[in-house]
Amino acid sequence: MTMRRIAIGGLVVLGLCAAVAGTTARAANTKISKLATAVILGSGDQVLNCEATNVSGEPRTISVEILGEGGNSLEGPVTSTVADGASAFAVYNQTAYAYCKVTVDGPASDVRAALAVVSATNGTGGVAIAY
Repeated sequence: MTMRRIAIGGLVVLGLCAAVAGTTARAANTKISKLATAVILGSGDQVLNCEATNVSGEPRTISVEILGEGGNSLEGPVTSTVADGASAFAVYNQTAYAYCKVTVDGPASDVRAALAVVSATNGTGGVAIAY
């Protein structure tokens, strides 16, 4: 092999290493945040509504899920790309002690989320804020 071929081969390897390192660095910079509410009771004619609003200034992928107090999924996860100012939500309409879990592809400060207990006859019966 000539020195020129060795040098070109070395540059190709270095270029591939740099490309892989750049991809890994970008993946490492993608922050995934998880938030959860406290457990709250919904019963009778009440509905549990888990809602997460994007306040980031850009679209975010948000996943919302209503879980029973033991961690079993009651509704969701519902995952969608949400525009700034818009919300993602999941609804559960059976009696349960439940909490809401929210996942966002950015810092936790990019969303405002809560689990509300709502009744058509009595209005909002309680709210648990996600943190």
